[in-house]
Amino acid sequence: MAKEFEWVDFYKEFAGKLLEYKNKRNELIEKVKKIFEMSNINLPELERDNNIIDIDPFTVFGLFNKKITQNNRIKLLNAISKEFDIKAKVPLSFDGIPVLDPRNSTYYRNGEKRAENDIQNLWELFDSALEYAVNPDLENKKRVSTFFDLALEIKNNAKSKITMGLYWIAPDFYINLDSCNTEFLYSSGEFPSDFVESLPKPRNKITSNDYFDLLEKIMGLIKNGNSKYNNLQELSYAAWLFSKKQDDLKVVDETSKIYGIHMTDRNTALSDDNPHICIGWSKLGDLSEIADKKELENLYDENYPNDKGKAQDIGQLYAFSKEMKEGDLIVYSDKQKVHIGKITSDYIFDENEYEGQTPNYKNAREVTWLKKNIDISQVSKDLKKSLSVPRTIWSLNSYRDELLSLLTDNKSVPSLKYKTGLFSPYKRNRIIFGAPGTGKSYILEKEKKELLGSYSEDNFERVTFHPEYSYANFVGTYKPTMAYSKNSSSEDEKVITYKFVPGPFMRVLVKALKSGMTDNPEPFVLVIEEINRANPAAVFGDIFQLLDRKENVSEYAISASEDMRSYLAEELEVDESKIQSIQIPDNMFIWATMNSADQGVFPMDTAFKRRWNFTYLGIDAAEDSCEEKIKNRKYNLGNGEYAKSVTWNELRKAINDELSSSFYNINEDKLLGLYFIEEAVLKNENDNEFIEAFKNKVLMYLFEDAVKQKRTTFFDKTKNAKGAIRYSDICRSFDEKGVFIFPDGISNVFNGVDE
Repeated sequence: MAKEFEWVDFYKEFAGKLLEYKNKRNELIEKVKKIFEMSNINLPELERDNNIIDIDPFTVFGLFNKKITQNNRIKLLNAISKEFDIKAKVPLSFDGIPVLDPRNSTYYRNGEKRAENDIQNLWELFDSALEYAVNPDLENKKRVSTFFDLALEIKNNAKSKITMGLYWIAPDFYINLDSCNTEFLYSSGEFPSDFVESLPKPRNKITSNDYFDLLEKIMGLIKNGNSKYNNLQELSYAAWLFSKKQDDLKVVDETSKIYGIHMTDRNTALSDDNPHICIGWSKLGDLSEIADKKELENLYDENYPNDKGKAQDIGQLYAFSKEMKEGDLIVYSDKQKVHIGKITSDYIFDENEYEGQTPNYKNAREVTWLKKNIDISQVSKDLKKSLSVPRTIWSLNSYRDELLSLLTDNKSVPSLKYKTGLFSPYKRNRIIFGAPGTGKSYILEKEKKELLGSYSEDNFERVTFHPEYSYANFVGTYKPTMAYSKNSSSEDEKVITYKFVPGPFMRVLVKALKSGMTDNPEPFVLVIEEINRANPAAVFGDIFQLLDRKENVSEYAISASEDMRSYLAEELEVDESKIQSIQIPDNMFIWATMNSADQGVFPMDTAFKRRWNFTYLGIDAAEDSCEEKIKNRKYNLGNGEYAKSVTWNELRKAINDELSSSFYNINEDKLLGLYFIEEAVLKNENDNEFIEAFKNKVLMYLFEDAVKQKRTTFFDKTKNAKGAIRYSDICRSFDEKGVFIFPDGISNVFNGVDE
């Protein structure tokens, strides 16, 4: 959920009210004096001897946005609310607001040092900036740019001061570039390296061109969903937190101890609202009053008699409750990520219950997480081994240098890219459909090889849908899996754990996204055979929305479930906050085959069909690409007077023509394609292979499906002595009579006699 900033509405409304005094500045000066009188706070020196003859709007905002106490700030805002009739609620928290140094809190110079138009230019900047935030057209941009550059010419007005003022008055539109935000943007590693490199070089004085270039790139990153921050206030607040953590790092005591911790049950230790560490054994109760290890041992024996891990447990409990100190470092590793924090409280027995955390985790300590989500790949082999020891609490003092280095190393990580720019003449969402045996799978296989070229077979995955196939099979689901864990004797034992197990869609998506994070993105193909033999709407579920592509990328993202986010974060080695939603990238192709003639297929609704590019393969489409050897290969069918040497292609066409006649009136999608009998059989030199395949495939299909309603007519020549038509009798007749078991419309073709 996005963080709310309660000051925003008040600041924006006050900016609008303040603009009304652009040409009534004497009245404004009197109001400012009255505000400080109402608040019982001394008016700071705004001119020599406070003989105020003029004032600008940014200086007015600076009166309550500088380093003053929270109480005084709220007093001033209450007075402003009354004096200017502000309807918005007076804020009580000020997260994400940069503040001025009180020693340099006016935007103009005093008395004779001030140029004639300095204050007027500041008002013009204020006015034009508010107008541009509402109507961001080229003319307004030119106007605000002019006064931005003029304001920067006033001595002591560096970029941080001017951009801070713009952010106060329109925090949804302008970014503040104080030292805190600048360091965060350029050095925190929170933003993709290629994005940071595209930003203007950080300078103390910035031109309006550079400022708006940077602003547009930041806003583009936010609007495109490629940033973990939803707005500029969240970014500014994150920058402040980053700066605070950097300050915390500077005061890490060289004598502080470093502990490792395992929290294997559900917990909310990494949450922003309640950052902490916690361990179990809550049955022991509050350990605050325990005097020594002996007393702890007696308490342990009462609650856990005959426990084999007693000695180790007591050592860990004592270390957590008694030996850890504020300022000590804690290292928590969960699978592929490492998190380093600083302990900020004494031991706590927390009896509150938290959603998402196991009730047994009552022994706790508050922490400040100095750095979260360090990829395990950045950790040395020895430290990685130490992080996997079968203990709850243990010492990591011997890894001090490496851990401190990890804290200060702000490497940029590759960013997720859905639009990789990969060119391909092939459509991303394709369904090839047609009658059985028209070569649908053959075409996809051929074009898949052309698309992938020399790329690895790992760039491709094939799945076949069936009536029992589900969303959990296709996308993935949370399910039990077997793993190994150390028991109290440090021996491996099998345990059941639960984790997200991906389906073929998710596996190919991850590969495509990983490739998209590199400089040379590759194509990835997911082929779905028989897409309508399962219920497509149920199998795709919410993924269905991702099929709507614009410029080959999903036009509409979908929210990722918690399990899916965790899986993707681990596989892609990115922070979970960067994958709150997902899209299909332009280097992922989803191709499918469909046979609408089959029995038991599921219908596709119009909305689902609309998201695919359909290609129909006609009944004879495979002839053009078929080897002459297959088309001309003749098979000896029937015995004696019924013996005929025929090609498969001639026979299937004769059958198709009969099925298409006005009597049978069979649709094209139920006719026989060239590859209704598989290619390997058609190439085989043994006639018996073909005969068996023909009986088991063609005759069965005709009997059970194509002519099911008129089989007594179609197979009239195969009736047994009692006049019955059975599949076994048809097969025996075919062995003897070959093509002459069929109606005259078929058999006469091979006699050279026209009907």
